[in-house]
Amino acid sequence: MHGANKNIEISVVQNFICDLPARLDILKKNTPKIGKVWKNYEFFVNFNSLTNAKEVHQIYKKSIPKLNFYNNLEKDWAGIVLSLVNEVKTPYVIFINEDQQFNMSEIEWENIIKECFIENDIDYILMNKVDKYNKDPYIDGYFPDSNNITRQFWGQYPAPSYIKGNSVYFYDGKFARHKRMSVEAVYKTEFFKKRL
Repeated sequence: MHGANKNIEISVVQNFICDLPARLDILKKNTPKIGKVWKNYEFFVNFNSLTNAKEVHQIYKKSIPKLNFYNNLEKDWAGIVLSLVNEVKTPYVIFINEDQQFNMSEIEWENIIKECFIENDIDYILMNKVDKYNKDPYIDGYFPDSNNITRQFWGQYPAPSYIKGNSVYFYDGKFARHKRMSVEAVYKTEFFKKRL
C-alpha cells in the first residue's frame, strides 16, 4: 500500500454460496478488482456449497495473494463467520459479500481508510446501500417515509445532519439512517466479534 496507510492492518472475511450463474459472473469480474485494491490484505473465505466450489476456489487463488480458503458446509452462518474472524490477527476486518460490487481505486480506498481509522478512530464503515443513504434527504437527517418509530428510537426528528468528510460522511451510530448495523462493513475486529 501507499505510505499513508501502511500502519492500517486489515483482513477480509467472507462466507457465502454461489449457485446462480449471474452471481458467478459477478464473482469472476469483481474478485480481480478486489484483489488489486486489497492485495496486501489476508483473506479468510468459506465457500458454503459444493456447487461451483472448485471454480470459486480457482477465481480466488488467481486474484487473492494471501488466501485462506475453506469449504465448510455447516449451516451455521454466524458460527462459521465467528470462527473465521477468530483467525484474524489484524485490528480491522472487512466483511463483504461476494456479489458486492467494488468500484474504486486503491488511492480512493486508502483515503477512506486514512480518514476513518487514522484521523477519526471510528468503529465501523458501512459498505452496503451507500448510494441510497448518501443522498438527500438522509444527509440532512430525514427519512422519505418518516414515522413515529424513528422519533422513538432517536429521541428527536430529524436526526443531526451528516458531517461531511473528504471521502466519507460521518454520523453518530445512534442516528444511523439504515437503522441497523449492516454486515457488509469494515469493523474494528473486536467490535465485530462482540456482535456475532
